[in-house]
Parts: sequence; structure tokens; C-alpha cells
Amino acid sequence: MLDERKIQKEIVSSIGEDEFQIRYIRDENAGILISRSDKSYFILDSKEYWYDLIQEKHPSKQKCSCKNDFFKVRFDYLRRKETDDFISVELVSQCTECGKTKTFGRIDIDYSPSSQLFEQAITYCEQPKIKYKTYTIGGFWEKEDLSGLTEFLSQKQLLIYLWYWNEFGKRCFKQVDFVELTMFLSNENSTYLGIYFSFEPLEQIASNSDYDDKGIFIDRNLWRKKELVQIGSPIRVLLDNSIKLCYYIEFCCEFIDSNGKVQVKGESFCCLTKELLRYCKEKLK
Repeated sequence: MLDERKIQKEIVSSIGEDEFQIRYIRDENAGILISRSDKSYFILDSKEYWYDLIQEKHPSKQKCSCKNDFFKVRFDYLRRKETDDFISVELVSQCTECGKTKTFGRIDIDYSPSSQLFEQAITYCEQPKIKYKTYTIGGFWEKEDLSGLTEFLSQKQLLIYLWYWNEFGKRCFKQVDFVELTMFLSNENSTYLGIYFSFEPLEQIASNSDYDDKGIFIDRNLWRKKELVQIGSPIRVLLDNSIKLCYYIEFCCEFIDSNGKVQVKGESFCCLTKELLRYCKEKLK
């Protein structure tokens, strides 16, 4: 029996092309379609995430078992009951050679309104491979190294935020001062997911974040768009028959705006990053 809430849309570009190659990041539900004339199109709202996701790795083209890599594409939209909004979209491909059909993605939608995702199922992408300069600095530091780094950053008049596990096993996010941060890090039972030194308040980030029964999720790529320095939770590594902690920090002075253009962040933040790079070179061996 057909679901009356399901709407199918065959994907055709604005110039009438209906056969595409597919580059899709399944874990992030983001991707692009490339037509036979080599024009690229963002899938649904992928434009918001695509450039940040491809900085480390560009997804390969999908291929059918018959080795063909061009497909007809269809989006199956499922409406919420008694509304014009959608609860999910299934992405379906059909091989142009052998006709094999498969679902290559399913995107759940948890916001409203969402009608624009049907009206503009794909969006033209002029440059699908834009890169920008980022910094990831890490090493097997001692706790004193982390303490020195946080003290250096705290002296730059930045707001400090902590994403951490509380004593009840819940993920929490809050603003702290340097004394609170130092006390937290000195406690051997304390575990954090991220420390953020930011030029701008992040309360809105917390209110717009996802939650589950274990607490709040903070986007691990927050540092790409925001003017902040992010210290990730240390990675435990077996080295020379003992466990070492590998710490790392991430930041960047550039970002890609909604028009696909590389922009430079604020002058004050760019000056801070230059100082931070010097500090890391001199103090974090």
C-alpha cells in the first residue's frame, strides 16, 4: 500500500540534465551531484556543511556493481502527519547502464519549515573543491604543557567554554573562568570533550545543539566557522609499552561563506592566531 505522505521527485537540473555522478558523505548526509556537462549541484542543504567536510578528504564517486558511475536520481520525501513539513528524505539512484536501483542515503529532518528542500532539491555549486588554511597542532604533551597553553590563552581576554562529562555521566556545556578550568583539569577524574577559547559568546551554539539521553552534542567543527581556538580531548596512545596522551588544538583564520567564497576572520582573531603559532613553536615541542 502506498504511503500517502510520500512524495517522489525525479532530479533534473535547471538546464534539463537528469544523469549524474554522485559524491556523497554518508556519515554526514552531505553530497553533490555532477552532471554529464560537469556542472555540480549540492544535495538538499549540503551547502551548509560541504566545504568544511571536504577539507580533509574529498569523497570518491559512487559506482554501480557494473562499474558505471552515472545515475538517474530520485528523492523520496516523507511528510509529517497533517503538516506540510518533511520528516525525512530518501536518496535513490538508478544506474543508467544496468538499471539497478538503490538507496544511497537517508536524511532525517528535525527543523521547520522544510518545504524549501522539495522546491529546491539541488542547488548549483560553482566550485565544489574550495580549500582554506587551517591549523591542527598536536603532540604528546605533559599536563604542564596543557596548563601553560590554557594560561596563555586565558590572558587574551577570551571567553572560555567547557564541554565535559559530569559526575552523572552526562555531557554538559558551560562557560567557565580560568580558575574553574584549572581546577577541572587538575582533577584526575575529570573528562572533557572540548575546551573553547572564543572571541564571541557561544550560548546560542548550546541552545541550537542536538541532545540525547547522555546530554548535549557540540559540533566538533565549530572552530572552522567561529573565531575560536578549540582544544580537543586527548587521545590515548600505546607508545613504548606505556599509555601516552596525544593533545591537539585546532583553529583557522579563514572560512567559506554561504556564497562559496573564502573569507578572512576578524583582525583581532588573526593577530591572536599569529601569537598562538609562535607560542606553540617555542613552548610545545
